[in-house]
Amino acid sequence: EKCRFMASIIVDVYKDPVRVISDVETIRNFTYEIGYEYTISVAEMSSIPVILRSIRHEVEGLDLHTYLSFSERWIPEPEKLFATLKNQLEAFAWNIEAWKRAKLPSAAIPSRSEQIEFWETALEFPRYVLFDQRFVTAVAPDESQYEIIYSSGGYGSITFGPTFKLYTGEPDFANTECKIYPRSSEQIIKPDINSGLRARVIVNSGLINPDFGTAFRITLGSFSPVAGPNFYGFNLAPNGTIYFCWGNSTVNYDFGDNALGTYSIGDTIDLWAVYDAKGSIVWCYVNGVMKKKVTNVSFDGDMLGFYMEATASSLGATGMSVTVEGFNIAQGWKA
Repeated sequence: EKCRFMASIIVDVYKDPVRVISDVETIRNFTYEIGYEYTISVAEMSSIPVILRSIRHEVEGLDLHTYLSFSERWIPEPEKLFATLKNQLEAFAWNIEAWKRAKLPSAAIPSRSEQIEFWETALEFPRYVLFDQRFVTAVAPDESQYEIIYSSGGYGSITFGPTFKLYTGEPDFANTECKIYPRSSEQIIKPDINSGLRARVIVNSGLINPDFGTAFRITLGSFSPVAGPNFYGFNLAPNGTIYFCWGNSTVNYDFGDNALGTYSIGDTIDLWAVYDAKGSIVWCYVNGVMKKKVTNVSFDGDMLGFYMEATASSLGATGMSVTVEGFNIAQGWKA
């Protein structure tokens, strides 16, 4: 049954021809931007609305040649489509009806108008990185596909949406914590593909104190040895500072000078990180404002799953309670 269902989806994706127009040369080398819709005319077809998917520049002597490729929608390689479907269906515990309800309504082709957000007014933002992404997170409608670990008196939960709730419990003679991460170790993001992480974090309770306060971390990939060393994301530190943090097999856990702002107990914080793999750059946003461009960020292995962790110090009298809404992971439009 599983094979028949996946085969029917794959056949449905490829059964109808999709208009692809590749390697259109233009003398307007820097006029066009990926993700925008353009109207072009080619052999026996006029005024065709298509979306720009890729731009290629080539230098020949002193001449710069620019080639554009367009399509009506993203066309994955069959192997990539199969792997994506398998990961999503496993995340839904092979509940096909639940997968249909969650995924099919959003299977429409992403348009630029659907992706207009606060970055429209930002002075510095790599729009091609955003347009070159699709959101790929599949969050199961139940908790069976995740590890949810918490200390005595704490709790962790996932509800469809998705909404994550983490509570450390009240610390006593030992630190308390709550962790949530996927049970499956299947690959989600390759290190050489653009990616992104965004979520709304509501800090319900906690204690801001640099010596023994509470903390919360949310990352794409995992800073825990459970799922490998490659990750990037955000750290709400005990001192009330929001940091961008990242790591790989040689960089253990770097947040150094990457302070993005401050937070208070009771705050609702929108966090967004966009990774430009080619430039080794991460663009960090807090509450719709670009706070920092972090350079020289690179990964040497697959980023597996995601990781959320709330902690409370044994010296603190208050547990950390966090709600995470609208959690999304994005991956580049690379087949």
